[in-house]
Amino acid sequence: MRRQEVDQVQLNQVEDELKKCRERWKAECALLKYKASRKMENILSLTKQIEWTRERTRLMRSLNVVDDSFYVWHSGRSATINGFRISRGVNERVNNWNEVNAALGQLLMLLATTPTFENQTTELLPLGSTSKIAKAPDRTQYGQFPLFTDDSFSILPKRNFNTALSLLLRHIHEWHIKMSASDP
Repeated sequence: MRRQEVDQVQLNQVEDELKKCRERWKAECALLKYKASRKMENILSLTKQIEWTRERTRLMRSLNVVDDSFYVWHSGRSATINGFRISRGVNERVNNWNEVNAALGQLLMLLATTPTFENQTTELLPLGSTSKIAKAPDRTQYGQFPLFTDDSFSILPKRNFNTALSLLLRHIHEWHIKMSASDP
């Protein structure tokens, strides 16, 4: 009988150890299931973030910052940029040079922010309503021309301003040629 009691004690010990192993196994399985579910949640979250980012990228590609920053339109016969008149009718006198100066400054800023065009003959110096334009080889103070004026009297009627307008029109013409060539 002694042998039977020893076997019974050993059997009980094995059963106890088996129960402990099952409990550890169940605990490890629960932990692994929890970790797996967290990983799946992370994967789903990242998938949603990727979808959201792709959609935002698609929307951002459809935006044109220049259109939103520089509203070019007309008011009657006058061309406008961001509400400032940049031109006048044939029989109209300019009453507000500040408005024209601001419009020319906005136009210069628009041209200066066009990244695909680099002009070799002129350099734009957008400074708001006191913008300037320079001949490219001579960028010194003497090669810069003011793209603003007022109604004041001058012996040489606005010679530097007229030169600046001429350079601006040349710049716009070269920009137009470059853009027309790259337009499909």
